Amino acid sequence: MGEPFASIERATGVGASCEAQLKALIAARRLLAGDRLPPERELAARLDVSRGTLRGALQSLADQGVLAARQGSGWVVTPRPDVVAVNLAVYLSLEEVTFDQLFAARRAIEPHAAAEAARHRSEEQLEALHRCTKVMQGARDVAAYVRADADFHAMVTAASGNPLFSVMLAPTLDLLGAMRADVAAHSEVTAASHREHDHILAALVAGDPDAAQEAMLAHIDHFVASGRRVLADGQPPRPAPMADLERART
Repeated sequence: MGEPFASIERATGVGASCEAQLKALIAARRLLAGDRLPPERELAARLDVSRGTLRGALQSLADQGVLAARQGSGWVVTPRPDVVAVNLAVYLSLEEVTFDQLFAARRAIEPHAAAEAARHRSEEQLEALHRCTKVMQGARDVAAYVRADADFHAMVTAASGNPLFSVMLAPTLDLLGAMRADVAAHSEVTAASHREHDHILAALVAGDPDAAQEAMLAHIDHFVASGRRVLADGQPPRPAPMADLERART
């Protein structure tokens, strides 16, 4: 394999060009997760940039969840989906994404992720989901319930085997945090949610993609209808009539 690093052109921003070159090498799989970069002094010489400029580019990539600085190892390629998700949540919050847009994203992501999870889940993942439902059912306050609920949905997307589902779902759940807490404050909603989670889990245990997809869709649509009631009048949401769920699906 030839020299992967090339001198940075001075016609463009030097720091941005350093970032772009390193990202391109990762995208081309010439740098893989776990690979160590050359020491800063050596890498700066190979890129023909100052160490200060290089360090700024490396730190920017670390902030984006691409690299990590490890004691004794220097800079290591370490993709961090959690950091990517946080950055995406910040972007979405600046874009003032609406309630309906967030739930449209959930409806696009989670039912398909549940179907894939029914195909690919492991026994360990099923056990983790079982534990998560028990935590939800035993939660003593809304905050604990919302955390366990988020963990359940994160575990389902992880079980799908597609990491993009997880990256896309995490910021969506984060931005819906306040709404999810408001809705979950009502026992009739959480009681229905317990049943819906059980249906989702049963479909995953059975390895039934169609049932998992339908169960997840019904769960999301019920929560949408409850959330709309909270937004509309601030009154305690009632279990959603089937007519509301049918409208939410259109």
